[in-house]
Amino acid sequence: MDIILNILSLAGSLGLFLYGMKTISEGLEKFADYSLNVVQTKARQTRV
Repeated sequence: MDIILNILSLAGSLGLFLYGMKTISEGLEKFADYSLNVVQTKARQTRV
């Protein structure tokens, strides 16, 4: 019984970890996309 509980705990922990990594990755992608758009917009507005 102890082994089954340990395996289920490990699987749940791994699932939660992977979900967190996916969420952080999506957030970073959105932030990077926004930052890149701001830089590109400022670069286009600057006259040489």
